Amino acid sequence: TNATTDWWKTWHDGVVGYSPGGGVDMPANWVANTDAIELKSTNAGVTVVSHDPGGAVFVVDSGEHGIAGGGLALACDFGHAAVFQVKTSADGKTISHDADQNCTTALGWPVDCSGSGTEYAFGRNAVVARVNAARWFVGTNGRGGNSLFRSALRADETPDFEEVVEGVADMQIQYLLPDGIDYVPASAVPGTQWNEVKAVGVTIELEGDAANAADGPIERQLSFVAAIRNRNT
Repeated sequence: TNATTDWWKTWHDGVVGYSPGGGVDMPANWVANTDAIELKSTNAGVTVVSHDPGGAVFVVDSGEHGIAGGGLALACDFGHAAVFQVKTSADGKTISHDADQNCTTALGWPVDCSGSGTEYAFGRNAVVARVNAARWFVGTNGRGGNSLFRSALRADETPDFEEVVEGVADMQIQYLLPDGIDYVPASAVPGTQWNEVKAVGVTIELEGDAANAADGPIERQLSFVAAIRNRNT
């Protein structure tokens, strides 16, 4: 797709973290001194039956893929991958990549946005999958408190803001790099090493009302570690 400052149009890193005050195009209700994380992934894909690069059309083996017109999809085989906006997926098994947000209908490398671009034909048994982009952060909820929110990309290219859990007061996130001993905050991860992060440690602070208001809020902490499977041996 066309390169802009939109966070969801950068796909070389599946995990990117933000320390307080970091990032671009961050939500206005992001709570100060809390961390945020950006995750990009795909759903289970469907198999390519045929691909006509000149006509910008895939035929796939199943309509059960969740890819909608206007949404983003990933096509990949054993040696090449391309992310593109879907124009139509009318019958489920026909997916077109002749969309306005693609700088070219050609899916080859190097990317050439002038003229006809660099063509690439994905062969039979390549995979096409819907791509997902989401940001998780603690935000003010408009009711005098904080909640865990998710900003998720939709088919019309407008990220929706969803309140997921009420009563989340804080979220702190740290990352483990290859050969690292200690987890480090996002601000300590070099920009070129996000694709090397092996695990993510998250601590969430929950806050709720006590039975007696005079006792103050009830606070609890939840901590967990998520290993990134395809980056560990």
